Amino acid sequence: MSEKNKLSLSVEYPDTRLQDEITRPKLRRWVKAALLAPAELTIRFVDAEEGRALNRDYRAKDYATNVLTFAYNEGEDIADAELTQADIILCTDV
Repeated sequence: MSEKNKLSLSVEYPDTRLQDEITRPKLRRWVKAALLAPAELTIRFVDAEEGRALNRDYRAKDYATNVLTFAYNEGEDIADAELTQADIILCTDV
């Protein structure tokens, strides 16, 4: 495996509606195909209630949105080979 495609992936399904259709292996293939640098990612599928709470608490916007991204080293000057760390929240209702 090339270093650019090195991936640590966690997938969480508190909203289980897409768990059988969008499986962890499928997500892993999609993410690896798009990687430009090594990454440590968590992808979390949530319902509108959790999506709204996260958007409200972290962005001060009181509605559910389709995607929230929490990039932990965003804005830092990191080398190409350094690990990108992020949580990606996908709201299945939006």
